[in-house]
Amino acid sequence: MAIGNESVKKRIKNLSKQNSFAFDSNYSYLHNYVTINHPFLLHSTVSFNTVPTVTVDMCFDGCSVVCERLARNDPSLTVLNLNHRYMGNDGAKRIARALKNNTVVVVIFLQHNLLGPGGIQALADALHGHERLAHLYLDYNCLGNESCPALARILTSCPSLRVVKVADNAIGCQGVETLATNALCRPTLPLQNLSLQNNALGRSGMTALCKALRTNISLRRLDVRCNKVRPHQYREVTEEWTAVLRETNQTLCLLELWETAELEGGTVNDNVTTTSGFDELKYWLQWNRAGRRSLTCYSHSSDVPTTYLLANAADPRVSSPTVIMATLLARPDLFLPPTSSSC
Repeated sequence: MAIGNESVKKRIKNLSKQNSFAFDSNYSYLHNYVTINHPFLLHSTVSFNTVPTVTVDMCFDGCSVVCERLARNDPSLTVLNLNHRYMGNDGAKRIARALKNNTVVVVIFLQHNLLGPGGIQALADALHGHERLAHLYLDYNCLGNESCPALARILTSCPSLRVVKVADNAIGCQGVETLATNALCRPTLPLQNLSLQNNALGRSGMTALCKALRTNISLRRLDVRCNKVRPHQYREVTEEWTAVLRETNQTLCLLELWETAELEGGTVNDNVTTTSGFDELKYWLQWNRAGRRSLTCYSHSSDVPTTYLLANAADPRVSSPTVIMATLLARPDLFLPPTSSSC
């Protein structure tokens, strides 16, 4: 149903209060967002300084059948895709009620839904202890720092949850510190893939993640690109991540730290260790992909043993001399058998 400018303004104000975010006075943010991402919502072409006439299927219309199937635990509904529904917290609460006793859903997509703390709180209550949920996609919402305690509860209470993506959610350093302290630092956390891209973690948020990854032994992929780290801090952030991988973490295999565009700017190249720093970071990630174990060596000339991190030689095609030689030459690629592709 098409609605006029005054109704649009009223609706946007209600949504902004409900989800703890605000649009500017001429609502250009909403117009730009809809124009770029969802042009089908526009009935006519308008300028950036006017309010578009939109079709408000921005809420939850048409999902009653889905909720009914969730509520009765339909075994054929294992992938729940409700992207681009703009349901807000009220819609999320309705989904949560339907999920309360559901035990079959494996994947949930709730991207682009204007979800805020209230909606995530409801979902956390509903998904507590869900044994089959493996993938949760919450990108492009309005979670913010206030949603992170509920998000941490989801991470720790779902034993099969392997992939969580919360890109573009205005999560700051306080929020990621909550996630790190309440969830990510736990050695038993099942999570393997986490995306925090395009939030506002900043330098202190990166430090919190590094500290958590010193005790986390399950996370294998982490995306923290575009998180408002200042160019002069790139070097120290890179060195901090390198230290974590060198000293303790043996499981993280893919770390998406900087956008290519970030590394091409003149001021960035002057402050980032693009050769030695990144080479060492990639080196330890490569070792993690190959698999690592500790080897303690004793010398006749010293009473203090030396501990080396070696590739795991469990593969029968890789001989022990090859593993030792790879370590001495600092060549983790030698660990890979001939039939394997290079890391």
